Amino acid sequence: MRYYNSDFAPNNNLDTLQNYSKDFFGPGEVLIGGTIDEFRTVSNEKTSFDIMYGVSDRVNWKMVIPYYTIQQDRSWEWNSNDIAGYSEWYQYHTNAKAGLEQVLSDTSLQDPFLDKIQAVYDKLYTRESDYSVLWALENGSDPISSGIYGEGYDPYFVSDTAGITLGQLMDFYWPQSRTVKGIGDIIVGLNFRLFGNPSWKTNEPGLELYTGLDIKIPLGATLTKYTVSSSTFPNSPTQVKQLPLGDGVTVWRFYLNGAWKRIVDRRIFTIQWYFENGISSKESLYAPVNFLGTSFMHHDSTIILIGEKYLYRKGYQMRSEILANYELFPSILSTWAGLNVYWKNRDEFISENNKWNSWMSHHDGYDTQQISFYIKGGIKYHNMNPIKRIFPLLFELEIDGFAPIFIRNQYRLYGVRVIFTTYLQNW
Repeated sequence: MRYYNSDFAPNNNLDTLQNYSKDFFGPGEVLIGGTIDEFRTVSNEKTSFDIMYGVSDRVNWKMVIPYYTIQQDRSWEWNSNDIAGYSEWYQYHTNAKAGLEQVLSDTSLQDPFLDKIQAVYDKLYTRESDYSVLWALENGSDPISSGIYGEGYDPYFVSDTAGITLGQLMDFYWPQSRTVKGIGDIIVGLNFRLFGNPSWKTNEPGLELYTGLDIKIPLGATLTKYTVSSSTFPNSPTQVKQLPLGDGVTVWRFYLNGAWKRIVDRRIFTIQWYFENGISSKESLYAPVNFLGTSFMHHDSTIILIGEKYLYRKGYQMRSEILANYELFPSILSTWAGLNVYWKNRDEFISENNKWNSWMSHHDGYDTQQISFYIKGGIKYHNMNPIKRIFPLLFELEIDGFAPIFIRNQYRLYGVRVIFTTYLQNW
């Protein structure tokens, strides 16, 4: 370019061209990126079938079978990082490209030196070149949002010359709406009465104490293997449309609970407490394939990085609850209020890549360690007393609500529920 500006241009009455000696960004690397803010809303409908069997006067066997209908909707926002010096760089290369095109389009010029000018143009301003800056010129200061070029970044397998936008990537890996239905993880366990008279047998004042062991069996559906076929595109693979209905691991839960009753103004006042801790097994699950946490936008690269499967262990968890219950009208109407506390350790992930393991466990703005404090309360109608009931069917109708007072790394849930419970008994 020095020869062109000093000799060739003056001899042919041409304007000089940029000599590409100016530095806009300094000696360090230039990072092009930003942050994705994702917003999710989840609707979770649960129907639970609870089965209890009295093995003896002191031992009860139970099974809980949940059925879920879950819908998740999501939206997202992309905030790109500012690139210092980009505006000056853009103007410089826009002028340089236009200058080269003007020279190369002049048919009156006949000189072997023009082949070198063409080589400069091909190297910098054609998409096929490994040194091309055309993508940055066409996509502005936010190239990730505008379009990323290269088959290695494109899950649609289009071509190197077709850009894939961030919006297309997000829609490919995270459909805007997902709905699943099915049975979740079931619970099987035994409950042992250690002390006192059981509530179902008598309303006499006193202390009751129970302990128990549950096994949470992973029957709920988890993510299936990520598979790609020619019929998949341009639609997303099946895995990305799924939501897990279970954790995929066996959880052993040990608990201690009890109640203390007394009579106040001929009405039963009860304080109930519950403490539970859970220990998870380590299980092999199919890896969730997406570009977050891997720095790869193509599923083949993600699978190679992580592996087709990974080992997962749910963090140690503890739950406790205390409730106070008071009869407004004996054997007919009662009200209650209480506090629920939940704490869980970080989950453990073991794959082929330690960085991904750590990212899945916790990263900026996300953590699998969870803490929550909820207040709750409700009112319950009892149609159980053989003298006071108004229908022959035994049932309880309850309206309750809950709200968080402290949440960490969980959805902040507010709720009002209507619960209808009926009983089928046999001896």
